[in-house]
Amino acid sequence: MYSQGFFSIHLKNLGEHFFDGILRLVNLSTTEQSIVYLWVLQLYGNELFSGAIVTAELDRVRIRPPENRA
Repeated sequence: MYSQGFFSIHLKNLGEHFFDGILRLVNLSTTEQSIVYLWVLQLYGNELFSGAIVTAELDRVRIRPPENRA
């Protein structure tokens, strides 16, 4: 069974850094979600830290940069 997961990333990451983005996992089984979740955090942690919205599937990742915060 596949499900769609949304994770608002506000996790403490090594020291005082926090992720402020959103990670959306699409068409992944529960097992696949955990693997892709960790993989995306490793590869795109900086983007999530800056507030990006990351949408991940098994075969692609899309990143929407954060809006300018004035």
